[in-house]
Amino acid sequence: MLIKFFRLSYLPQFILLFFLELVFWGGSIWHPVESSFETDVYPLYNILLNLTGDIILLETLLAFVLLYIEALLVNIIANENNLSPKNTLIPAMLFIILMSHSPDLTCLNPVLCANLFILLSVLIILKCYEETNIINHVLSASFFLSIASLFYFPAVFLIVWVWATFIIFRIVNWREWIISMIGMAIPYIYLFAYRYIIDMTSTFDDYGSYLSNVSAIYTDYHRLTYISCGMIIIITLVSIFHILMKLKEKNINIRRKILVMIWFIIISSLLLLYGGEHFLINESIIFMPFTIFMASYIGFGRDRKWLEIYFVVLVVLIIFNNYFFNIHA
Repeated sequence: MLIKFFRLSYLPQFILLFFLELVFWGGSIWHPVESSFETDVYPLYNILLNLTGDIILLETLLAFVLLYIEALLVNIIANENNLSPKNTLIPAMLFIILMSHSPDLTCLNPVLCANLFILLSVLIILKCYEETNIINHVLSASFFLSIASLFYFPAVFLIVWVWATFIIFRIVNWREWIISMIGMAIPYIYLFAYRYIIDMTSTFDDYGSYLSNVSAIYTDYHRLTYISCGMIIIITLVSIFHILMKLKEKNINIRRKILVMIWFIIISSLLLLYGGEHFLINESIIFMPFTIFMASYIGFGRDRKWLEIYFVVLVVLIIFNNYFFNIHA
């Protein structure tokens, strides 16, 4: 079955992971869906679209490759921090399932692009635990978050998650806090300086307008999308509850990293205020910690036949939903 197969991480698993994503994305590759994000507060995303020459198929293929790379990064984060068993591709499998659960997600979008740098930031910041000289880690992690926010501006608020991580890891030296702010500021110093030179002084107004525009959540999705979302939320809540119930059995290292993931969920959930008509795409920023909790629950738990059936049903629903959308687009 699906989970049992991905408990290993040999070449066949990597190949099947690729084909699993291809099955989810096949409809969008055959009938590419254009992303409708248009805003000046996503400068790197706009540049990326210009580089693709507005060729929608090329954008979709780029998004496909990005997701595969990000799935492997999530797998590394989970494995290296003992948040899932070693030598397993379960985290990568789960991340691809979550990031493909609706046809709205199977395109090149700002959150997918930003996720690459957010994951790099997470990978680096988790290395700060029990290390003495972490200034380079903090600078790199905050810099990557800043780059992520140039693809998807609300990611800038994840600096609060970095500070929460400092508290959880008991990093109290003032230098790390200052360095994190410097890392976030560097790309924006260059951005605002460049726009000032070319007389784009409306930049500050663009960001101010974006921050003040908290729009209503778009809810006009296909019913299969609601079902798959509901199934994802249910299994995530079961995973979190199970892990928290056994939290005291974990060593202090793992307990603190689990708390870091919980705070990531809390802070990134607030970013959904800017979801609006792109709510499903915006919510995908939260799928990394969802994946970690599910991977921990499934990987360290006993073999549960109901989980195999649950995910097979979820995969079938996602495939039907994604192809149904594209056929009727």
